[in-house]
Amino acid sequence: MSASHLNALDLLGKQVSFTYSLGQSVGDLVKKGIVTSIILNLSSSSQILIDDQGDFYDLSEITDFKIL
Repeated sequence: MSASHLNALDLLGKQVSFTYSLGQSVGDLVKKGIVTSIILNLSSSSQILIDDQGDFYDLSEITDFKIL
């Protein structure tokens, strides 16, 4: 995550955009929306959910992260 100085909890309710890699065979996914949920992990990277839909995204695998 390019904004690594941010606390994950600070992202709640924020409009964000980012790119998430789905692997070499599938490519990248560009996402945009409001952060509605966060999973905080003690032993791995935290994850976010946007717009209460779809999958959680691992913050360590997000690129081109922007708060809009």
